[in-house]
Amino acid sequence: MGKLLEPIPLPTSNSKESEESEPFFETHTGNAPDHLCLKCGKISKIDPEMDKMICKKCKSDEVTEVTSLAGLKCPKCSGHFDQGSEGGIS
Repeated sequence: MGKLLEPIPLPTSNSKESEESEPFFETHTGNAPDHLCLKCGKISKIDPEMDKMICKKCKSDEVTEVTSLAGLKCPKCSGHFDQGSEGGIS
């Protein structure tokens, strides 16, 4: 049997992730999928029904859901996102 990996620590109240997510979850109760900024590469949780569709880092309006990236140019390299394949657990 393989070696077990160390658990991934959850954000604490002092962490940078917590600073962004705590106020967000206090006011948002709906669906807030991850969105990628196609300009700077920042991933943010954006609720399309409540939030402006802008990057929280660079204020660009070039953001898209991470599930809709197929064929788009990567903001960090010269490549494009793969189409991938759908699958499921039965």
